[in-house]
Amino acid sequence: MTVGSMLSALPAGFVLFLAGRALQGVGLGLVPLATAIAVTTCPRSGGGRTR
Repeated sequence: MTVGSMLSALPAGFVLFLAGRALQGVGLGLVPLATAIAVTTCPRSGGGRTR
């Protein structure tokens, strides 16, 4: 997402702006996926959040 934000901020043309926005969308979409994978694969510890 950071790379997409920096790419979108550059005054390099509309095509690079669209590519940066696409990278932002992909990066933001991967956050819930990474969270779900971490919840299912990481062992549960004794402390922290309970279900």
